[in-house]
Amino acid sequence: MPKAFLQCVKNGGKVRRISGPNKDFGLKEGEYRNICWDKDGTPYLGEVHKKKTKEKEKAKTKTKAKTKTETKAKAKTKKTITPSDIPHLSKPGMKVINPKKKKKKEEEGKKKEKKKEKRKEKKKNKSIKNLAFKDITSKLLSNMSEVELLAIHHNIHRKWANNNRNMGKIAVKRIVISHILIKDEFKKRGLIHHKMDSLDY
Repeated sequence: MPKAFLQCVKNGGKVRRISGPNKDFGLKEGEYRNICWDKDGTPYLGEVHKKKTKEKEKAKTKTKAKTKTETKAKAKTKKTITPSDIPHLSKPGMKVINPKKKKKKEEEGKKKEKKKEKRKEKKKNKSIKNLAFKDITSKLLSNMSEVELLAIHHNIHRKWANNNRNMGKIAVKRIVISHILIKDEFKKRGLIHHKMDSLDY
């Protein structure tokens, strides 16, 4: 803006907008300018501006709306990952897994597996404790693990120590036979059999 026009405005002059066409103020069609009249009535001309047509304004608003929709669409669409983007990926489009989360999942999986193994061992121990002497065979003992074999041997000695006096002849015979089978399995595996009580004599 011209300095004289701005000074007029500062001094309290009256500002009026003149639109073209106007030959007196040198305005064409579609142009306008602000004019300031001071207290004495002398006019000070402002800069000439072009009017914004409605069509241009509409076009601008449309372009703005398009750009907004395009940016939203781009934000929604996920970028496909390629090996060039991430070196450790072998196939394009693979999901990126956070290594920390991956470690946590692996640790949780290991813990679950350990719990399952412990439950299985408990079930086996229970089944060994409840195993009848008549069901003990050399084939069954050969399929048992070392831990299971030691457990069943300990269980036989425990039952013998508690009930050997009250046992009948058949029960005594069965427990002695099963103990002999266990001793034979100990020899096959190279395990040392220690004498514990009267069952070993």
